[in-house]
Amino acid sequence: MAVQTSRPRRQWGPRLAALIALALCLAVELPVYAQALTFAQAIDMAGRQRMLTQRVTKAYVQIGLNADVGESLYELQDALTTFEEQLYVLQAFAPTTELTEALADIAAKWEPFKQIAEAEPTKAGARRLHRMDEQLLPACDDVVHLIMDISDVEVSHLVNMAGRQRMLSQRLAKFYMLEAAALGSPSTQLDMERTRNAFVGALDALEAAVENTPGINELLQQAREQWTWLDTSTQPGEGSYYPIIVMRTSEKILHLMEDLTRLYTELAAGG
Repeated sequence: MAVQTSRPRRQWGPRLAALIALALCLAVELPVYAQALTFAQAIDMAGRQRMLTQRVTKAYVQIGLNADVGESLYELQDALTTFEEQLYVLQAFAPTTELTEALADIAAKWEPFKQIAEAEPTKAGARRLHRMDEQLLPACDDVVHLIMDISDVEVSHLVNMAGRQRMLSQRLAKFYMLEAAALGSPSTQLDMERTRNAFVGALDALEAAVENTPGINELLQQAREQWTWLDTSTQPGEGSYYPIIVMRTSEKILHLMEDLTRLYTELAAGG
């Protein structure tokens, strides 16, 4: 299945202008919010950045595959906007020089990545985004661990683990979309298997956590059920691909894991 390039061009100008205006309006408010961030919230936010690197590429390829283009466009635009807003907040929050420098490195990597993501999807663009998100992802992960190292949050490992599941759901779907668009590499199936193993291992660990509340356990059960669908849908086939099924199932897992990470963050705050 080839990436299609004949769609009408997206109208990014008005949206970007609105975002710039919003950023100017919030220039005072966002740093204040950043100063009020707890370490658990900062870990959650930094962890979400990992997910967004994968979500951007996934949505970009989905558009080329003509997989629910309206929803895919929303995913892409939302991911781009959220990443930039959160990067701004994290930069204002950063309490150490090392963290400030790590976030500056991400900002430098983000700019060329964003420029490609905002352009009309092409196969060359998808390949470049994939190469670049593989550099952004570990950079974002480093930020998470830097925050964890200076925090005193007792359940920070659970906030991080649940947050990382968001990324893994999008990462597996991204690899699937690349394969569906005939943009995979010889290592793509191995990358998918590693992602599956990482997700299942973390899900097992989360289910065994003694800190879990009934609400957390309920969400974990739902995530396990959705994972069965995603795992089955992304198994190697015989040239048949179902992008919309994978897209929607990965989104369900993402939202479940967002809720789960929020609950662990509240647990860390004693709420």
